[in-house]
Amino acid sequence: MLFTSLAAITLSATSLVSPFTRIFHMHPSLKVDKISVSIQNQSHTFQEVSINGHSYTIYAQQWLHVRGPVGTTVVADSNHGTIHRGDTIVVLEPQLDNTHVVVK
Repeated sequence: MLFTSLAAITLSATSLVSPFTRIFHMHPSLKVDKISVSIQNQSHTFQEVSINGHSYTIYAQQWLHVRGPVGTTVVADSNHGTIHRGDTIVVLEPQLDNTHVVVK
């Protein structure tokens, strides 16, 4: 008798808590992931890039670490070598997280 009473109390307690766990569940499409990519300039001159309207300079043989939401585009802001102003260097995607991109 005591065992069935404890089992009934336990089941009723879990049935009360169970519906509330779905209230705080975050849908995967609402989750904003930050992607981290390192861009290395292997040329002998500087390279200017633009990210969300902000311009950054990557000096020769230097790195630029970019961290942003999925879909952020890194665009060339200067003409050097085979890269021309307006060319897309990289678009931050989940499969590129923690990778290195080389600019020559």
